[in-house]
Amino acid sequence: MKQRVCRVSLGWLIAVALCLGGFLDQGSALAEERFDCVIEPSRSVELGSHVMGVLKAVNVGRGDKVSEGQILFKIEDRVEVATVVLQRARAMDTASLRAKQADLALAMEREKRTRKLLGRGVSSRDEFDEIAAEVKVNRGEFQRLQYQLRLAGLELARDEAELSLRTVVSPLDGFVMQRLMSPGEVVEKGSSILHIVDLSPLYVEVFIPAVYYAQFALGQTGLVQPQEPVGSRYRARIIVIDRVFDATSNTFGVRLALDNPNELLPAGQRCTVAFDVRPIKGLLEQ
Repeated sequence: MKQRVCRVSLGWLIAVALCLGGFLDQGSALAEERFDCVIEPSRSVELGSHVMGVLKAVNVGRGDKVSEGQILFKIEDRVEVATVVLQRARAMDTASLRAKQADLALAMEREKRTRKLLGRGVSSRDEFDEIAAEVKVNRGEFQRLQYQLRLAGLELARDEAELSLRTVVSPLDGFVMQRLMSPGEVVEKGSSILHIVDLSPLYVEVFIPAVYYAQFALGQTGLVQPQEPVGSRYRARIIVIDRVFDATSNTFGVRLALDNPNELLPAGQRCTVAFDVRPIKGLLEQ
């Protein structure tokens, strides 16, 4: 049997293609080949808090189903709530602004009348200048109160944002895998409180011998068979093909997405995945 020598100087992709030329049985039909795989959650998130404090409440436990936007836990927030109430009162207090607006309107009306009287020679210039100065003072005070009210609104928004950081909601639909802390414990920055996972879809991770590389493409499907007691076979599609081989095992990684709409299939289990490929002549026995 003639042996072919693979040259890698032109790149690993060309080398793989050349090597395949010596092993693929071009005349043979596709055959089902099975590879070992693992079923994993599509997302796995450990949730903590952006702020330090005492854990006030945890609304879910291990195994609970959660929905995106659902409140999961809270950090003690009595001081922050009181601050928001105070700032809201300040932001809504328009009494001083309305009073100064009335003063400005009155001063402007007096200025208008005095201007007419000045034109008729009934009023003095000094009296008009005094009322005009009063208008400027009232206008400046009115603008200052407007600015203060705007600042109060911005401070309220800041305090509301700080308060919202003490309530953590779920970023996804999924299940609680672990609850790592309980109410009353002190939460530090970087502490993990809940570990939640997304099981819809599931990811199927498989490592395939490099000689099969040219036979796989994105969107291609395979049949995934979990171990017992789950069993049965489920069709999944390829969504990731690694572009770098693992030199130690001479394999490449493939990820498939397995639809799990009712979240009945569990993650964290071994499986096999079958693909229709052209058989490799005697290579895997070498």
